[in-house]
Amino acid sequence: MNTISFEVNNQRRMELLQREHDGHVLLLVRDAQGNLENISDEEAFISPGDFVMLMNYYRLCKREDRSILE
Repeated sequence: MNTISFEVNNQRRMELLQREHDGHVLLLVRDAQGNLENISDEEAFISPGDFVMLMNYYRLCKREDRSILE
């Protein structure tokens, strides 16, 4: 299993988990005590295609010096 984690606001941790190459990515958010926040399955599971689209959008914004939140 591959994991990427980041510290986010209010001492929380965001984790991205992927069990296999080209598989869905699971989004987990833990509070300061390590407890998982409730996230619906619709938000928690990111398909490989959607994940690639997110990364491509990020790259486009950086390349064109645009805000990511446009």
